[in-house]
Amino acid sequence: MTVRAIGLTPCSNSGWFLGASGTSDNPNGNVVFIPNAFTPNNDGSNDILYVYGNTIAKMSLRIFNQWGQLVFESKDKAKGWDGTMSGQRQPVGVYVYEFMSTMTDGTKINKRGTITIIR
Repeated sequence: MTVRAIGLTPCSNSGWFLGASGTSDNPNGNVVFIPNAFTPNNDGSNDILYVYGNTIAKMSLRIFNQWGQLVFESKDKAKGWDGTMSGQRQPVGVYVYEFMSTMTDGTKINKRGTITIIR
């Protein structure tokens, strides 16, 4: 059985397959999404950077400034970065992240990239 949500546009439609056992199979597999920018300006929109993924069992996210200094670290997907280090707002700019995870099926996903703070 397929459950489908219909969005306002065709590209916003989604589907979810319920297998014969009644359990759900994630059609996207082990997908991890880390935004490349966020706006920690306390306007209530996009203020915290989170890692997104439905099948993450264990993870580690580390974010570094331009001098290689560790400004944020988390092993909890529910704990995002608010753009501060030790309570101090970090400047607008580009930061480097290192992400390591183990998915529920044992697959390991590692990513490196950049995140931009925009205010």
